[in-house]
Amino acid sequence: MNMKQVNQVGFSLVELMIAMVIGLLLIAGIGQVFLSGQQSFKTQSGTGKLQENARFALFFLQRDIRMAGFPRNQGPSTGQPTAAAFLAANTSDGASGAPDQIQIQYNSDPSVPDSDLDCLGQESDTAFPAACAASNPAAANDDAGCSWVVTNHYFVQNGSLMCRGIGNAAAQPIVDGVEDFQILYGEDTDGDTYADVYRNASQVVDFNQVAAVRIGILLNTQEQVADTLDEQEYAVLDADPITPADDAATTDNELLYRRRVFTTTVEVRNRTQ
Repeated sequence: MNMKQVNQVGFSLVELMIAMVIGLLLIAGIGQVFLSGQQSFKTQSGTGKLQENARFALFFLQRDIRMAGFPRNQGPSTGQPTAAAFLAANTSDGASGAPDQIQIQYNSDPSVPDSDLDCLGQESDTAFPAACAASNPAAANDDAGCSWVVTNHYFVQNGSLMCRGIGNAAAQPIVDGVEDFQILYGEDTDGDTYADVYRNASQVVDFNQVAAVRIGILLNTQEQVADTLDEQEYAVLDADPITPADDAATTDNELLYRRRVFTTTVEVRNRTQ
């Protein structure tokens, strides 16, 4: 009887094991690429929100500081607050490195709609001059040429940049994730309308001579976007440097936040023009 040789078809056990190892390596590689992309997206998204918060905060501060003391050509004799009052009231340097605060006051422009709104969108009912008092029916609206006083008080509370508007209105947060807020005031010491020296609020000799304001603000992402602990040191203007990793109050979760310092200098236009 003739025996016909039959060739086996299929993979050996060794070949199957090799294929499984290769497959696992490919899956691990794809998973790593996915996790890396996810982490990159999370970091970019958190950083984008951080920058947006910074732009929003600086927008409010820059707008008000540029207007501080408006209108320029009317002095205390007409009833307008003195120049110092536009920056000095409720303006202080934070004790022991605490965040600073600043209060800004200016008169609205009757020709510009909504220029009498404070940082919270409230309409001013405090008018200048006296002839434009809110009780005067003839001056019940901006068309009467009245200049309405706007007051905004900025400070940090519970990790948020707060603003208290006109009168006794309750303060509201406008930007979250604020770890530090420092301000320096540029004094014009030689009468050329340009700032010569920058000092904190407690060191300013004469707020009437403040020609520019320098702002520094430290923000965080408010969410874990990093895969390594934040051990960086952050310096905000004249305040002592901050190292979150050295602060016992900073949790491990908060050390996975990303932080950035934003600084800008704003000319007080009504002092220099």
